[in-house]
Amino acid sequence: MEKSYVTLEKKVCACCSKEYDTGSLLLDRRLRKSFDMYTVTGIGLCSTCWKDGYVLLIECDPDKSTIKDGKTHPNDAYRTGITIHIKLEAFKRVFKDACGKDDKPPMFLYIGPDVTAILKKMMPKEF
Repeated sequence: MEKSYVTLEKKVCACCSKEYDTGSLLLDRRLRKSFDMYTVTGIGLCSTCWKDGYVLLIECDPDKSTIKDGKTHPNDAYRTGITIHIKLEAFKRVFKDACGKDDKPPMFLYIGPDVTAILKKMMPKEF
Protein backbone atom coordinates (compact mmCIF):
# COMPACT_ATOMS: atom_id res chain seq x y z
CA MET A 1 0.00 0.00 0.00
CA GLU A 2 1.19 3.48 -0.82
CA LYS A 3 2.17 5.77 2.09
CA SER A 4 0.74 9.24 2.60
CA TYR A 5 1.38 12.32 4.74
CA VAL A 6 -2.20 12.15 6.10
CA THR A 7 -3.90 9.33 8.00
CA LEU A 8 -7.24 8.61 9.64
CA GLU A 9 -6.94 8.19 13.41
CA LYS A 10 -8.22 5.07 15.14
CA LYS A 11 -8.20 4.06 18.78
CA VAL A 12 -8.66 0.73 20.52
CA CYS A 13 -11.60 0.37 22.90
CA ALA A 14 -10.39 -0.45 26.43
CA CYS A 15 -13.52 -2.52 27.03
CA CYS A 16 -14.21 -4.57 23.89
CA SER A 17 -10.74 -4.24 22.28
CA LYS A 18 -12.19 -3.24 18.89
CA GLU A 19 -10.59 -0.52 16.80
CA TYR A 20 -12.83 2.48 16.11
CA ASP A 21 -12.57 5.65 14.04
CA THR A 22 -12.18 8.87 16.00
CA GLY A 23 -13.10 11.11 13.08
CA SER A 24 -9.72 12.86 13.27
CA LEU A 25 -7.30 13.35 10.43
CA LEU A 26 -3.60 13.34 11.31
CA LEU A 27 -0.99 15.17 9.26
CA ASP A 28 2.77 14.67 9.08
CA ARG A 29 3.94 18.26 9.62
CA ARG A 30 7.02 17.70 7.49
CA LEU A 31 4.81 16.33 4.69
CA ARG A 32 6.72 13.07 4.58
CA LYS A 33 4.85 10.07 3.22
CA SER A 34 5.08 8.04 6.43
CA PHE A 35 1.48 7.04 7.21
CA ASP A 36 -0.72 4.14 6.21
CA MET A 37 -4.42 4.84 5.64
CA TYR A 38 -5.24 4.30 9.37
CA THR A 39 -3.09 4.92 12.45
CA VAL A 40 -3.93 3.63 15.94
CA THR A 41 -2.91 6.32 18.43
CA GLY A 42 -4.06 4.96 21.78
CA ILE A 43 -6.98 3.72 23.82
CA GLY A 44 -10.43 5.06 24.59
CA LEU A 45 -14.02 3.87 24.57
CA CYS A 46 -15.99 3.15 21.41
CA SER A 47 -19.51 4.51 20.95
CA THR A 48 -20.99 1.14 21.97
CA CYS A 49 -19.16 0.99 25.32
CA TRP A 50 -19.17 4.71 26.21
CA LYS A 51 -22.12 6.49 27.89
CA ASP A 52 -22.12 10.23 28.50
CA GLY A 53 -22.16 11.09 32.21
CA TYR A 54 -20.89 7.67 33.30
CA VAL A 55 -17.60 5.94 34.12
CA LEU A 56 -17.23 2.42 32.81
CA LEU A 57 -15.92 -0.12 35.31
CA ILE A 58 -14.41 -3.16 33.58
CA GLU A 59 -13.90 -6.27 35.67
CA CYS A 60 -10.61 -8.09 35.11
CA ASP A 61 -9.23 -11.32 36.55
CA PRO A 62 -6.16 -10.26 38.58
CA ASP A 63 -4.63 -13.74 38.34
CA LYS A 64 -4.68 -13.69 34.55
CA SER A 65 -3.85 -9.98 34.10
CA THR A 66 -0.45 -8.32 34.30
CA ILE A 67 -0.42 -5.63 36.98
CA LYS A 68 2.49 -3.17 37.13
CA ASP A 69 2.71 -0.53 39.87
CA GLY A 70 -0.91 -1.19 40.84
CA LYS A 71 -2.16 -0.54 37.29
CA THR A 72 -3.21 -2.72 34.39
CA HIS A 73 -2.57 -1.71 30.78
CA PRO A 74 -5.42 -2.58 28.37
CA ASN A 75 -3.16 -5.02 26.49
CA ASP A 76 -2.45 -6.86 29.76
CA ALA A 77 -6.02 -6.90 31.14
CA TYR A 78 -7.86 -10.22 31.14
CA ARG A 79 -11.47 -9.04 30.97
CA THR A 80 -14.14 -11.22 32.56
CA GLY A 81 -16.97 -9.73 30.48
CA ILE A 82 -18.60 -7.98 33.44
CA THR A 83 -18.94 -4.22 33.02
CA ILE A 84 -20.68 -1.60 35.15
CA HIS A 85 -21.64 1.92 34.09
CA ILE A 86 -21.66 4.13 37.18
CA LYS A 87 -22.88 7.74 37.18
CA LEU A 88 -20.17 10.36 37.60
CA GLU A 89 -21.61 11.68 40.86
CA ALA A 90 -21.73 8.19 42.37
CA PHE A 91 -18.26 7.37 41.07
CA LYS A 92 -16.79 10.46 42.77
CA ARG A 93 -18.37 9.43 46.09
CA VAL A 94 -17.37 5.76 45.93
CA PHE A 95 -13.92 6.09 44.32
CA LYS A 96 -12.67 9.34 45.88
CA ASP A 97 -8.97 8.67 45.21
CA ALA A 98 -9.44 7.60 41.56
CA CYS A 99 -10.26 11.12 40.33
CA GLY A 100 -6.74 12.48 40.81
CA LYS A 101 -5.59 15.96 41.69
CA ASP A 102 -7.69 17.73 39.06
CA ASP A 103 -10.88 15.98 40.30
CA LYS A 104 -11.44 14.66 36.78
CA PRO A 105 -12.71 11.06 36.75
CA PRO A 106 -11.36 8.58 34.22
CA MET A 107 -13.46 7.36 31.27
CA PHE A 108 -12.95 3.78 32.45
CA LEU A 109 -11.37 1.88 35.30
CA TYR A 110 -10.29 -1.75 35.58
CA ILE A 111 -11.56 -3.39 38.75
CA GLY A 112 -11.20 -6.82 40.33
CA PRO A 113 -14.00 -9.25 41.21
CA ASP A 114 -13.73 -8.18 44.86
CA VAL A 115 -14.70 -4.60 43.93
CA THR A 116 -17.61 -5.89 41.82
CA ALA A 117 -18.86 -7.87 44.84
CA ILE A 118 -18.71 -4.78 47.08
CA LEU A 119 -20.60 -2.69 44.50
CA LYS A 120 -23.29 -5.38 44.19
CA LYS A 121 -23.81 -5.25 47.96
CA MET A 122 -24.26 -1.47 47.73
CA MET A 123 -26.97 -1.79 45.05
CA PRO A 124 -30.66 -1.74 45.90
CA LYS A 125 -32.28 -5.19 45.98
CA GLU A 126 -34.38 -4.61 42.82
CA PHE A 127 -31.24 -4.64 40.60
